[in-house]
Amino acid sequence: MKRLATGDPRQRELFDALAPLRAPQAALELPQTAQDLVALIGLSATMDLVREMGGADPVFPATEDPRSALWRELEDLLGGRHTQALFARYKGTQLYIPKCHLALKKAMHRDVISAYDAGTPVAELRKRYKLSRRWVLKILKKPL
Repeated sequence: MKRLATGDPRQRELFDALAPLRAPQAALELPQTAQDLVALIGLSATMDLVREMGGADPVFPATEDPRSALWRELEDLLGGRHTQALFARYKGTQLYIPKCHLALKKAMHRDVISAYDAGTPVAELRKRYKLSRRWVLKILKKPL
């Protein structure tokens, strides 16, 4: 197995559970709040936000304060430009950041079906996706 260079974007994908949702076509299956975030800050930044803060519901202060804990946390995660866009759009409100569980599940099901169609045996799919044989077969029977 070839070792990836540090900082290589492919290295992050190896450990990123949200990697299937980073594909542009998957953005259509995201919850509406996540789609709104994609329109505001882009798909990659939204997935970073979901990965780190999914399930949280931060309250954005009515004024943009770069000294606030939320500002610093978002700036470290997303950078200044995206943080400023979020604060400008959501100031004075509370925003629920979705976990995108259903979209992740659908993406995984698509991956299982695609891999099976490409000739991957059920035993390999079971190991790769950490599913029981029964669940793999159930996924393969479902229509997308």
